[in-house]
Amino acid sequence: MKAFEPNLKDLDIDNLTEFLTDFITEKRLERIKEVASKRTRHFAVALENLFQGHNASAVLRTCDCFGIQNVFAIENVNKFQPNEEIALGAEKWLTINHFNEENSIEKCYTELRRQGYRIAATTPHGNPVPVDEMDVSKPLALVFGTEKEGLSEKAIELADFTVALPMYGFTESFNISVSAALFLQKVIDKSIAQKVDRFIGVKEQQELVAQWILKTVSDPEGLMKKYLEIHKA
Repeated sequence: MKAFEPNLKDLDIDNLTEFLTDFITEKRLERIKEVASKRTRHFAVALENLFQGHNASAVLRTCDCFGIQNVFAIENVNKFQPNEEIALGAEKWLTINHFNEENSIEKCYTELRRQGYRIAATTPHGNPVPVDEMDVSKPLALVFGTEKEGLSEKAIELADFTVALPMYGFTESFNISVSAALFLQKVIDKSIAQKVDRFIGVKEQQELVAQWILKTVSDPEGLMKKYLEIHKA
């Protein structure tokens, strides 16, 4: 069953949050607010045609742990299907954008650029920028490819630039979940060192808090219906 996704556009978020707080514990509310305050959209992750559910799940857990909110799933060949037992619910806290139509790479990249991201294709081939030299001062989307072949030629060609981790062994690439973790650790650490303001603003935090409360309660659809009935006047 598809999870309930409320449309909070044009709603008074402060009012809605105040209404919803009666249905969760104070401890849970404080935890939600704390996590929301550390969320970032300055960095995003895009995944091209992952076919193993456990890898998709591990990457989502990694994104959640690093505070990455935006994930973009390109799935014109393989459907993005995380394994819930491995993801441990991480997917419900993230904003996952799906691109499963024709020209999905182009459409994903167009959306990334519309949101202000520079696109970095992760690949050890060609002449990539070393991850330590990458500019993290502006919004950045890291794109990761399939488990065996890596990124498609089109995904690399249409990106703004390519980037790679340092490699010292015979094997030329890490497992995708390990690769995502290493890249994100690098860019987060560098943004901290450079004092880059990567966290989302107060309004976005409030919207996430409301969304996450609704994902926590047992009957989110019923609560939204009740709220709208009370406040429709």
